[in-house]
Amino acid sequence: MGETFIIIRPDELKKLIREEVRQERERISLIEKEKQAESEWLTRKEVKDIFNVSLGTVDNLSRDGVLKKHYLGGSPRFKREEVLGALAAYNKYQSPKTGV
Repeated sequence: MGETFIIIRPDELKKLIREEVRQERERISLIEKEKQAESEWLTRKEVKDIFNVSLGTVDNLSRDGVLKKHYLGGSPRFKREEVLGALAAYNKYQSPKTGV
């Protein structure tokens, strides 16, 4: 079996390497964007932990319109941004009233 050698000029090699690096950076960037997008969605358990309530309470908050439930692949998910906004309102509502 004979070996095959490819002759390439240094400037062509640089160009090939730069293109491969560019493509790899794009691939990594896409992966990071996908991970970030995934982290924008919370499960019921994650919402439960944020609110420090039971899963049943998370369901009640969703049913009552405090939390907006979305479905991704048939599984309920909540947008992090919406959950944090609802948490502020929930904490204000739940805080004990003083001086009454």
